[in-house]
Amino acid sequence: MKAVVLSAVRTPVGELAECVLELAEMELGGGGTRSWVTLACGLRDAHGPFVLAYLEALVRIADWRASG
Repeated sequence: MKAVVLSAVRTPVGELAECVLELAEMELGGGGTRSWVTLACGLRDAHGPFVLAYLEALVRIADWRASG
């Protein structure tokens, strides 16, 4: 998968430098040890679906507050 270069961004708290976004970790399927499905299932198996749902809710609420 191809890498994407994200340009620098100016924010109210400073400038974020240019960076490279590598999407290789997000590949679906493939059966590899680092595929997205393997990573997600590992998290589910380690923590359970309810803990993951709770953590997702915390992140979403934090995002809503930061965006508001």
